[in-house]
Amino acid sequence: MDSASDARRLDERAVTDALFDSLANGTRRRVLRYLDAVGGTTPLPQLVSALASEESSRSLDAEPRPRDDRIRLSLRHVHLPKLQAAGLIEWEDDCVALSATATALPLSRPLPRGLLYESFTDGRTRV
Repeated sequence: MDSASDARRLDERAVTDALFDSLANGTRRRVLRYLDAVGGTTPLPQLVSALASEESSRSLDAEPRPRDDRIRLSLRHVHLPKLQAAGLIEWEDDCVALSATATALPLSRPLPRGLLYESFTDGRTRV
């Protein structure tokens, strides 16, 4: 094998690793699922609000403001940069959009075709 094909193989592995690393976190999967549901693009404040709303429906915490701030910070400093590095989103200022790469992926279809959808034998689903 030549060094060019070895380099391509390493690049493919790095891309695959970045993709699966980005999908390994529930918040990042929820970001992608939300973007997919709203047509691919949303303002960051709307994304924060949607994630906070989803989180509050699962929590007994009555203080939404600190939760919004925490979510906004984690999105800006952790989750959105990872999704962007994996090539799954485009993020500029306060606008977040699914990338062409992400829209080509089978993100919401049942496995084995979909990456974010898991079906269980008893009929339940989990993301």
